[in-house]
Amino acid sequence: MSDYGRKPAKYREEIKSELGDVLYTLIALANTFDIDLEDALQQVLNKYEKRLKKGSAGSEND
Repeated sequence: MSDYGRKPAKYREEIKSELGDVLYTLIALANTFDIDLEDALQQVLNKYEKRLKKGSAGSEND
């Protein structure tokens, strides 16, 4: 059995590099598919705002 999710998260310097990798990949994908990330973010913020008005952020409120 794993301890995954049972221990509190701790900051490690490697996290900064890994997040940089994720961000780079996200931007590259958005560019490949001609997706405006600002528009995509606004769309998802609107979705979560509607969900929260219904009681929770879960997809059961779509």
